[in-house]
This record gives sequence, structure tokens and C-alpha cells, in this order.
Amino acid sequence: MPELPPQQCITRMLNQADRLGVEVHTIQQQPSRPAVGFYFAKPGRPGRIDLHTSDTTSPITKCRLITHEMVHLLQHWHAGFRAVLPLGWPVDGEATEGRSLSPHEAEAFTAQEQPRKVLRALKKLNPISP
Repeated sequence: MPELPPQQCITRMLNQADRLGVEVHTIQQQPSRPAVGFYFAKPGRPGRIDLHTSDTTSPITKCRLITHEMVHLLQHWHAGFRAVLPLGWPVDGEATEGRSLSPHEAEAFTAQEQPRKVLRALKKLNPISP
């Protein structure tokens, strides 16, 4: 993950989410539970991201979570907000090894290790009017 310092990754992803009108909610959970994220697609417009983390969740994990969910935003955006479909980005077998994943999840798991790539793609998007 060191391709971008984790705190910088988080800040830049949140800035892009804000620019694009995507709500990001951080939901506190018990430290014993694994950190997870969810992208909730809305028809015809950008969705919402919920990040379930604890105070002990590392910045690296938070960076991966938000990067992963921003890939789903990109997939939704490129499908005209009608579905969450793969972008056609390469999928790394190591990132998906041992998991039975849909193509869009495999793509997100691979890209979560490449926040700069995801940020470049997000910067190309133009916000839609409310």
C-alpha cells in the first residue's frame, strides 16, 4: 500500500467523494469486528459509502476500504448509475486468491491496492447536478 501515504490516501478519497456529491459515513463498531465498507448504489445518481471501523482500525486499512468502495462508485458512474459493473481494469489473482468474487468485486479488491490509479479515474469525473 505504500504507493500513497495512508492518511493522504484517505483525505484525497474523501475530497473526491465530497466533490462528486457522495456521502461517506464512518460508523463506529467494536474493535473485535473486522473493518468493512459498503457502497449503496442509488438509481440515477451517485450512491453513499458506509465505512464500519473502530478506533483501532489502522490508516492503511481505512485507505484500502475507502479506495475499494470508490471503485464501486466508479463502476456505478460508468454504468450510467443503472448498475455496478466492472470497468475492465486488470484483476490480480493474488488479491482475489481463495475468494469466490463477482467480476466487479475482484476488480475492486485489486484496485484497492492502487489508490493513485483510483484517484486519477475519480478526478476525470464531472459532478452531476442534484
